[in-house]
Order: sequence, then C-alpha cells, then structure tokens
Amino acid sequence: MSARKDNCVATPTGRTSGVIAIGTMAAFPLVRARLRLSDGIRLLFTMPIMIPGVLLGIGLLLTFRRVLDWDLSLLTVIAGHLVFTTPFVVLIVSARLQGFDRRLEWAAADLGAGPARTLRHILVGTLIAFVAGSLLLSGGRRFRRP
Repeated sequence: MSARKDNCVATPTGRTSGVIAIGTMAAFPLVRARLRLSDGIRLLFTMPIMIPGVLLGIGLLLTFRRVLDWDLSLLTVIAGHLVFTTPFVVLIVSARLQGFDRRLEWAAADLGAGPARTLRHILVGTLIAFVAGSLLLSGGRRFRRP
C-alpha cells in the first residue's frame, strides 16, 4: 500500500479517535464541574467554528512551523483536523449532558453498579448516538465549500 493510501486511512482514524476522546472529556467538566469560567472556556472551544477556515489554517501553519518548530507531517494534519472538528463534539455532547437525568446514575449506584459499570452502561449508552452524530456533522464539514 502506498504512503498516500496509508495517510488517507490514518488521518480520519486519528482524527476520529482523538476527537471522541478530547471532545467528550472536555464536555464533562464544562457541564458537571462548577467552574467559574465555564462560559469563557466554552467560548474558547467554539472559537474554531467562528473563525474562517483559511485564517485558522494559516494560524495553525504559523504555529506549527514558527512557534513549535515542527516539520509538517501526518501528525500536524491530524492536529489541524482536531482543531477544526473538536468544537462540534464538545457542543453536542455538552448539550446532551445538560439534559441528562443524573438520577439514572444514582439508581445504578443504588442497584450495586460501580462507577466503571455505570459509565459503560448508563453514560456511554446514552451518549453514543450523540457522539456519532457529532462525528458525522464534523466529518461532513470538510466537504463544505465557502
């Protein structure tokens, strides 16, 4: 398999796994924790949606080359994709978590489920459709023409 075909598989795979992990982990403290600056943090996460893609791309290029002194590679491509797509996952998952009934977690704990089992069966079961929808929305954004 050529390097080009490898990159066509590695880029979406790395982006998808990274955006699920980063977006979901960022959404939890934004909703569950009582952070003083949660609105400001949410604004920082949604900033890539508001900035035009060309400006964001130039900013990423300058950051990678001049500030971090990285060579452009598949890693920088995946990092750029993460910057573009993470806000969608954060917004959609945090919207779902705000409407989530915490009594389901408490009921699972009352019935003897540990934290890991509650996370796996209650939270992941509830959030999987919203994470998949946010991935479809963020993946489809690549094909949008300005």
